[in-house]
Amino acid sequence: MISEISKVTPLNFNQFASSLENAREEEVSDIFRDFIDNVPFMAKIISQLALHYIDFNPNFKSRLLSFILEESGSSEIKLSRCIYAAYFGANTNLSNQVPKISALLSHHTVESGAIAEYENDLNVFYCSIILKNLKYNKRECINRLLTLTPDGLIKGIAMDQSLFNISILIQACGSLPMLEALEKLIHLFNMKNHIVALVFISNYSSDACYNGMSRNPTIEQEKEIMKRLISGDALDYCLKTVNRKFLGLLLDRHFSEPAFSRITHKEFCAMHFGCKKDFLKAFLDLTSPSVSHFFSYLEIYKSEFMLDDENKKALVKMLRECHKENPRYIEVVLPKMVSFKIVSEADLAN
Repeated sequence: MISEISKVTPLNFNQFASSLENAREEEVSDIFRDFIDNVPFMAKIISQLALHYIDFNPNFKSRLLSFILEESGSSEIKLSRCIYAAYFGANTNLSNQVPKISALLSHHTVESGAIAEYENDLNVFYCSIILKNLKYNKRECINRLLTLTPDGLIKGIAMDQSLFNISILIQACGSLPMLEALEKLIHLFNMKNHIVALVFISNYSSDACYNGMSRNPTIEQEKEIMKRLISGDALDYCLKTVNRKFLGLLLDRHFSEPAFSRITHKEFCAMHFGCKKDFLKAFLDLTSPSVSHFFSYLEIYKSEFMLDDENKKALVKMLRECHKENPRYIEVVLPKMVSFKIVSEADLAN
């Protein structure tokens, strides 16, 4: 059980405390040292466990203090130690954010300038460490992040706007407090419109959001925030990327679906093409309904796609024009055409 100490909670605290008493002291030392250096977001309950263990084994006190007061290590590790020191009663520059639970270090001063890198907000620091250490366990990562303040969580993600971190943000923005924080802090992100669109798709693109059962004050407040977020450039972006039916329901407006020139396969087969460009234009009309249409018919007519340089460029240009209101189609199809060697990266750049 001691190896699963990261799962300790107030409800199972006594079980873990007992497991420490039955473990070898060296093993206990390794665990506490690792948590003190690397797991600042669990500092309160780990500090409580350490105090319990010291009651059981008073000789462990000196070893614990040596871990906390050690001066080597990265700025992140030193800040983590400073947090533990604050819980143990040391004089720190974090006193206003960390409640003292013991006077164990009351005669010591421990400070860390690294907190300034995280806007002097421990929640931002905790967010950064959780994303770094738990990215291979998405469920636990999200569960830990949701214990932080919404502002701290969003600011922490804004510091590293990787695709994984943005996906975590989207998943977390399913509650009123998170949406309120996102509206306030959306300016911190490079892909503002993309984030707004993904939040809408993830949380507000179903009939359940707009039927009578959804009429409760919290959901209505969430919708009002989304209405404010989906305006200006964000609205233009959403019109190109989200389901227009649900977008219209949210904004109390009607948006028609983008019109494509569509022909049936029977009509396509009856056509006579004067040149390759005519064939390509008709092929795009035939396959306009969906990406699956494109690749299904591409398999049938692949022999027609041995194109010269001029027609490669023409195909890319026509496809972009045909689906300018549907950028997802373009984002999927063009890279595949490059991988199939129908066109090249150079053709996409022109």
